[in-house]
Amino acid sequence: MIQLSELNQQQSTSISLTALIDTALCVGAGGSSGSLADKPILRNAEGRLVIPASQLKGRLRHECEKLARALNWQICESPRAETMCPQWAGLTDEEKRERFQHESYQVAGYREHHCLICQIFGNPSLPSESWWMI
Repeated sequence: MIQLSELNQQQSTSISLTALIDTALCVGAGGSSGSLADKPILRNAEGRLVIPASQLKGRLRHECEKLARALNWQICESPRAETMCPQWAGLTDEEKRERFQHESYQVAGYREHHCLICQIFGNPSLPSESWWMI
């Protein structure tokens, strides 16, 4: 099991990313409750497509959740806040204790336990440990 507390907290890694778009792409500005057509495509001053870092972070979180579930790690159910750590809506107190209340899910400075995915990517009650800049 990965112990996040043992990782270097000051470590920084830069990754160069080039995206080859071979199908339709819609990265909107958000805030729209209508169809995809209501979301404007974001472009920078040079006219290049802008993909917000939050979009990449969300996609990476989703893929990490799939891996964690394949490894039978106990993780919460994102993206709905009420089913994420530490709420876990729909679980009994006994299920919460069995699944989440062990040492590796304890976060220094927080009373509640948080799954490993939330410890990396954050949740409504725990700031993210990863920083995303484009």
